[in-house]
Order: sequence, then C-alpha cells, then structure tokens
Amino acid sequence: MMKYKLLVIDDEVSTRDRIYEDVLGASGFFDLIFIRNVDDVEKNINSTKADGYIVDVILENWHLALKDVLDKIGDKGPIILVSNKWKEFNNIKTANILNNTIDSPVIHFLAWSEFYDETSKKIAHPDVVKTTNIKIFNELNKYHKRSNLKIGADEPINILHISDTQFGDKETDTGSFLLDSAIGNFLRKNHIELHFLIITGDISFSGKPSEYKMALDWFKSFLDQLWPNQDMRERLLIVPGNHDVNLNLCAADKYKYDFESKKLVELGDEAKSKHDYRQFGLAPFMKFAYELTGDQNWIEYKNNLCWLSDRFLHLGLLFYHLNSVAEIDSEQPQKSSLLKSAMDRMTKQSISYSDEGKQIFNILISHHGKASVELNGYENWDEIKNFLEVNSSNLLIHGHGHAWKGHTLQEGENIYDMLNVMAPSTHAGGKIRPANERRGFNLIELKRRNHEVTDVHAQPYEMSGVVIDKRSCHKTDWKVSKRTI
Repeated sequence: MMKYKLLVIDDEVSTRDRIYEDVLGASGFFDLIFIRNVDDVEKNINSTKADGYIVDVILENWHLALKDVLDKIGDKGPIILVSNKWKEFNNIKTANILNNTIDSPVIHFLAWSEFYDETSKKIAHPDVVKTTNIKIFNELNKYHKRSNLKIGADEPINILHISDTQFGDKETDTGSFLLDSAIGNFLRKNHIELHFLIITGDISFSGKPSEYKMALDWFKSFLDQLWPNQDMRERLLIVPGNHDVNLNLCAADKYKYDFESKKLVELGDEAKSKHDYRQFGLAPFMKFAYELTGDQNWIEYKNNLCWLSDRFLHLGLLFYHLNSVAEIDSEQPQKSSLLKSAMDRMTKQSISYSDEGKQIFNILISHHGKASVELNGYENWDEIKNFLEVNSSNLLIHGHGHAWKGHTLQEGENIYDMLNVMAPSTHAGGKIRPANERRGFNLIELKRRNHEVTDVHAQPYEMSGVVIDKRSCHKTDWKVSKRTI
C-alpha cells in the first residue's frame, strides 16, 4: 500500500517524535519526516518531497510565527495543524489562528488531548486514533485526487476497453441495440469483477452536442450495468478521437464577422495560421467528458488535454491521458500528433514518481497508435517513440482502427517490449469496419505479484447482435519486463 510522506514541523519534536510515531506512524498510512532544528525549517520545506505537512500551532521555542511557516509551505501540499493547547485558546486567539490559515490548504486540526494521555505518555483512546488516521488519509486522498480503491497485492486488475462508439453515425450497426445490457450480463455471468473502463475516443460522429447527449445517456446506463447503484466515475478513463472534434467550431479560424457588410469574411493566410479557435473544436467533448467523469481536468483546455493521473498510484498504476487530436482543425481534419510541449511536461512530471521504490506500470491511453500500412496513426511517431522509451511505458491502449490488434513494438534492431492493444468498434456498421472484422471489445487482465504487474492477458471479444464470443487470436499473453532508463 502506498504511504503518504508527512513533513513534521514542531519545535518540541525531541519530546514528541515518539508520540507522532505512536499516533500516526504506526497506522501504516504515513511515513513521518522530522525537522530537528529551526535552521532546517525553510531548507527542508523547499527540498523535501512531502505529500503533506504537520505543523505545530505554537512554535515559540523556535521563535517562529505560524503564518510565516504557512507562507513558506504555500501551495506545496495540504497542512495538518496540531496542538495540545486547543482548549486553552480563548475565542480571540483561536480566531487569529484561523485567520492565519485562510490562504493555506489546511485540511485537518489535530488535538493530542483527544486520544493521548500526556501524564502516562500512552494512547488513551485507540478507536479515536484509528478513525483520526482514516480521516486524515482520506483527506489526503481527496486533496491529491487519489482513489480509495483497494485491491489485494497479488490480485489481478481487470480493464474493459471499448472504442469508437461514434454516436450519431448513420452506419451504426442495428445489432448494437441493448449492447450495454449485453456486456453487463456477460461480465456478471462470467464472474468478472471489473476495475476500470477505458474508452479510447470517437465517442461521437462529428462532435455535435446532440450526439454527446445520446452518448451521455448511453454511458450512464452502461455504468449502471457495470457497477449497479455505485458511483464509479473515477474508474472511467477517456480520451478524445478525431471524430470528437467539431470541425464547424474549428472553422472559426478561417473567418471573421464584418460589421459593415454584416457577413462572414474569409481571413488571410497569416490570420488563419494563428489557430485561436482550434481548441473550441473539442468544447462539446470536454463538456461531455466532465459530465460523465466529474474529472476537473475536462473543465478547461488545460495542458492540451494531456496529463498524468496518479489517482491509482497505490495500486502501482500510472495513467497517461494522451490527446492525439490537439492539432486537428478544418484545414487538417485527419491530423494525428502528440505535442512536444505535452510530452516534455509529462516526462518531467513522471520523474517524480520514479523514486517510490516500486515498479510502476505505465498505461498510456490514446485514440491513435503507431501508423501502419493499413492504419493511419501518429504522424510524429519518431518523437513519440522516444517519449515512450524514456517514460518506460508498458502498455498503449488505443482505438481508431475499428479492429483488434495486440502486439509489441519492434523498432529497428532493438525490440521494445511495450504492448499495444487496439479495440474494434462496439457500434460501427459493416461498411466502416475492416473486412471480416466484427464489432467487439477487449478485456485486459493485469496479473500482479506484491503490487507489481507481472503479466498482461489481453483477450478480445467479438459481438454479433448481443451474442458475445471470445475472438480466436494467436497470442493473448505477454510477460512484463522491468526496464530502467
């Protein structure tokens, strides 16, 4: 289980470190790092990687004011204020303390007197200690947007992978009616406990709000089939595809409104190249994704819609959300690329997770994959290959091809053992599927030992109407090799 690292700032640490260990350290939730003298306060706040900060309210032995310490911490992490004198504070002094915390991310107020006997130096109320630890742990989870999902260290993780629903497409297969119920029944009948749903783009056919209304209704029903009467939105991971870009909105870069003629006028080439309105092509998708998942990352066009999700890092999983359609507009509607700025930012961010001591299984979610003779994929694949290798990527899950594919990458003379899995469309009619390809989905099982993924079992399933069958394929199992860069 992942532990949170807490930096303790207390001017009586020499007499209280044992208390901190008894109350918080023994729970298994936290690793405590103590600052031993006043000269190290600022240095440790700036240099120590911490998930949270425990700060004693009264630091008079160090001649420090609480506000100064909180200002030094700033927005580096959540703060837990602790004191054994809360009962002694009158209303004015308490109000002054609280006023000093207005601009700081204080998530908890801890009072030793609630559960620790200062006379005997022993825990007086173990039940209060336990609930306090759980409360702080959950508050840290919420602050860091970490999940409370618990899976045993040797238990597998199951992922349902679907793609290319393309709501609004006239070529939708009539057999996809009641698809949500069919898949839900299939999982229950086969006693498959599902942990994640991954959707790799092309939710809509042309990015229209009306298409996303259809999609939202369907996916809400689908989630209820997968996890009845439970809010599991955090386990739904999604990225946009090329069909999710509303090209009508992107086309605003080509025109301006002329108030004299009261008409739209086409812009010159120099003005067109600015792409000020390109991002609005994904606005309907972003609204849909936020309403479906509740993920704040979809509220605004931030970081080019590429980010790392460490919500499930305690399970040994790090998810990369990749936006392969960031450069699509009305001039280049099939553009597929990953921006250099996004790759650089995510790579620097991923470094902070590499020193946790355990092997992290890196899962990349994208609409596009590697280009091939039969499939157009990323146009800047050579750059992306470097990005994949330097981040020790383990699994790329994508769609776009309306077909099943499971293979490892082979680049030149070196064999790069990152697994690629592509899902067929769940809804597309026969005219827009490759020859002899049926509708379907993937079930990906991550086999684990001591919290680390050791093997991947990627099984494709085919659908005819609501009948679901295993797809026969030459290989469904891959060993996970540990790599260091």
